[in-house]
Amino acid sequence: MLNFKNMAEWQEVALAPKAEQERQAAIDTTIRARQKDLEERRAAAGEALLKEAKQKTPQYLLAANAVLQNEKSGVLLRPVVAKPDLPAPKEAIVVEAEEFVHGNVLKDRENFGKGIGVLVNAGQYPNETEYEVNVPEAGPYQLDLRYASGDPRPITLQINGAVVSSQAASQVTGGFFPEKQRWFAEGVFALRGGKNRIRFERASYFPHLDKFLLISRKGQPIPRTLEQIAAEAGLVPALLRQAVEQRKLDKPGANLSLAFEVPDDADPLFPKTVRSEIQRLRTEIQKQEQSLPKLPRAMAVSDGAPVNVRVHLRGSYLTLGPECPRQFPVVLAGTHQTPVDNKHSGRLELAQWLTRSDHPLTARVFVNRVWRWHFGQGIVGSTDNFGLLGERPGNQPLLDWLAAIFVEDGWSLKKLHRRMMLSKSYQMSSRYDARAALVDPENRLHWRNSRHRLEAEAVRDAVLAVSGQLDRTMGGTLLKIKERDYVTSTANSDPVDYRSNRRSLYLPVVRSALYDVFTAFDFGDPTVMNGDRPTTTVAPQALFMMNSALVLEHTRAMAGALLAHADLDDSGRIQLAYESCYGRSALPSEVLRAQEFLAKLQPLYAAQPSNGVTAQQRAWQSLCKALIASNEFIYVE
Repeated sequence: MLNFKNMAEWQEVALAPKAEQERQAAIDTTIRARQKDLEERRAAAGEALLKEAKQKTPQYLLAANAVLQNEKSGVLLRPVVAKPDLPAPKEAIVVEAEEFVHGNVLKDRENFGKGIGVLVNAGQYPNETEYEVNVPEAGPYQLDLRYASGDPRPITLQINGAVVSSQAASQVTGGFFPEKQRWFAEGVFALRGGKNRIRFERASYFPHLDKFLLISRKGQPIPRTLEQIAAEAGLVPALLRQAVEQRKLDKPGANLSLAFEVPDDADPLFPKTVRSEIQRLRTEIQKQEQSLPKLPRAMAVSDGAPVNVRVHLRGSYLTLGPECPRQFPVVLAGTHQTPVDNKHSGRLELAQWLTRSDHPLTARVFVNRVWRWHFGQGIVGSTDNFGLLGERPGNQPLLDWLAAIFVEDGWSLKKLHRRMMLSKSYQMSSRYDARAALVDPENRLHWRNSRHRLEAEAVRDAVLAVSGQLDRTMGGTLLKIKERDYVTSTANSDPVDYRSNRRSLYLPVVRSALYDVFTAFDFGDPTVMNGDRPTTTVAPQALFMMNSALVLEHTRAMAGALLAHADLDDSGRIQLAYESCYGRSALPSEVLRAQEFLAKLQPLYAAQPSNGVTAQQRAWQSLCKALIASNEFIYVE
């Protein structure tokens, strides 16, 4: 796939004045310099940490042996609650994870914590919670944790200010949802009689903690934890853990040596002066990032090093043939071509070749697509295929003339639209003519305006327009996701809120979360190029126009707007509704039928629960729904 990088690479280009771009570049330079300084200081501090640990290798070996001996001689702890669905014994002190007295995490009772309640990340780091737990007497207590985790997320456990474990809740349960919750024994620890402070902390996400319990182990010796052994010997717990893991792999009689690595979260292990300097640099970087101007950006390409690409045999990049000079397809441009020189990628030459006035395809393809969107079908029916397998033009002279005049007009799309929309063909009615139908049954020569349905975007905008709710504000975006954020669509992460009255032009298109209004009315597949859209007629479309949340909301607004015209009687309101929906006056028979419809519905609604909405309002909303659900509303005649 790297072949695509030979000629050009994607990049973001700022669309802003030069002064703003220069200001942004200066801030970026400062940020990179501070980040480099930060990395160098952390690397130097890490090297000093490893050097000191190397000098204390004998102490680490002794402490590692003590930890291993402690593990062998200690009692094998099992969780008090053997199965996830069993209750805790009465003598146990059970604390729900959500009952913390201090913390910065969220309490989730709907998704991952449905029915039980768990802790989830709120965006602040480190994740931390603290609890106050009263025990009847001092002594050893076993602490068990109940949690779910799809990956290892060890937390630091502190009791009364002392770290007693840095690997609590480190097991994987197979998932994060309630059915994956399991109990685990974390150790036996000394508690004092009365109030004790228990604290959980992790630099990143917590596992999904549900609860923990304490149960007395009176008379049982309290084993020393790795953290306690490290503290007594003046060693770093994270490095001692590395020593323990290496000693477990050592064979009898092996050379006693240790190879230390800087721990992932090593900052707390550095000297105070180094930590202060690191924090200062991070604060400065954060301030600089906040001062960056938010410039509008666009995706573009820039020339890379020009390289000729080898032929991909049978289309596979794994089987390469001879090198091919950069030029245009022989079938289109002929054999008498000059290959692109070694100083240019060929993109500019390609653009110039495509837009030459004598190019046989570009202008024709372009005007044919514009024609298709105005008339419902292209002059060439296969808009994406002008080759041998495509359809022949229904009116070759018309296609040629439009293409030629398009080029003469300087490729002006605005002039092309104006020329088509001011033509008699575009302004024709869709009235049927039996004699013309005998000559041209498919209407390829446009003796009438072919009846076609509005596109998905126009259907939505029309519903909003007739209700008076359409927001015609120009510009801006409705996508609130930051640049380069991960965009997906799951039950817990909705990337877009489509509840907006802005024109459909401004609604984001997220491939994994297409707007249901669009999908109902044949919106194009956003993952592929598509010059045409199918027009289907299926039952869900009719149901959508009668019962969807969008239609219900805006027909309610439309009915309210009609009833607000105190200067109009029912006949006048019906005329206004027809003019809004169909662009024409209602026939006398239509007015009479609408009045009868309202007269029948109002007594029926009056006999039903109202929910604060009058029978008159509900009846008028039903009339508005009937008008919007008709073919005349969504089809262009």
